[in-house]
Amino acid sequence: QQQFGPDEDHIAFAWQQRPLVEQYDRPWWRCMMPDAAASSEGGRVLMVSSLDMEHPGDNVIDGSRRSCWLSTGLYPQEILLALAYPCLVSAVHLAAMHVRVVRIEGCPESAPVNFHALAERELCDERGVLQDQVLECAHHHACEKIEFLRIIILSGWHDFCSVHSVHVCAERAIPSSSRAVPGLLALNNTSGATADRNLARSGWLEQLEDDGLTLRFAHDWQADREVVLVAVAANGDALQFACKELQADREVVLCAVREKGTAIAWATEALRGDHQVALAAVQQNGNALQHVSAGMRADREVVLAAVRHKGSALRWATRELRCDKDVVATASENFYFTREEL
Repeated sequence: QQQFGPDEDHIAFAWQQRPLVEQYDRPWWRCMMPDAAASSEGGRVLMVSSLDMEHPGDNVIDGSRRSCWLSTGLYPQEILLALAYPCLVSAVHLAAMHVRVVRIEGCPESAPVNFHALAERELCDERGVLQDQVLECAHHHACEKIEFLRIIILSGWHDFCSVHSVHVCAERAIPSSSRAVPGLLALNNTSGATADRNLARSGWLEQLEDDGLTLRFAHDWQADREVVLVAVAANGDALQFACKELQADREVVLCAVREKGTAIAWATEALRGDHQVALAAVQQNGNALQHVSAGMRADREVVLAAVRHKGSALRWATRELRCDKDVVATASENFYFTREEL
């Protein structure tokens, strides 16, 4: 008999039961209720609390129960979804294994910041068979358009759990005025979409001023120069989430490295070899010297600025500059080196 490790036994058992899994691969109600989380519709998995390359988070919205996301650590575990469109969520259908207590939360805002509970339930342990549960959402939030959904697994029946599919039962939130005047639907949709986009942009700008790294969730704005400038000014490392064109934008990169020198690691190779950019980076954090180009690590002015800020940065300089008496003396003012290190 084939043996499975502790993190694979429940998945192996489910695969052995695959006729049962396949039987429910497309339940009848899936044909009746749109799935706002489906990747085929534009839904996205923004974050999972456990990373397993063979069982990634994207599996929960791929439309198949034969794949899954697998937890790898302690509870609670979390899955954060961006829905394909703002919608009225009536229920969430969950197919999982070894999940004990699960809570569903929704966020109606343009950024995944403030969530409120939609449903919470303790599931029965099905001992190796998929837990097939429909969690009805709270009535007092039934008329609220949800943009982000968070699934929090508070506890499990096993050290590890798996989620095979998440189906968000929803309908698109169409303004009643548009329904009442069908002839104006196209016009209302156009103006409404523009207004919604401007509102969303303002919401992201406000959020990014407080936490630049939120740019990782702002997929629609990672190529917006003003939005990215706000993000990197708040946290230089937000540069990693900007589009390639803005990672090659000198002003954007300078703004990022002045806030966090090591953010130069996310800039293009050309800008990592730019003297002004490299100098600004090492003046903010001497250890940024490790991320600049080889030419800049041989630049005496850049290296002196780096070791003046952090003597230990001398290790990233070229051999020639590590033997330069003035450079070594400057570095030694705030860091002690052994002869072997030099």
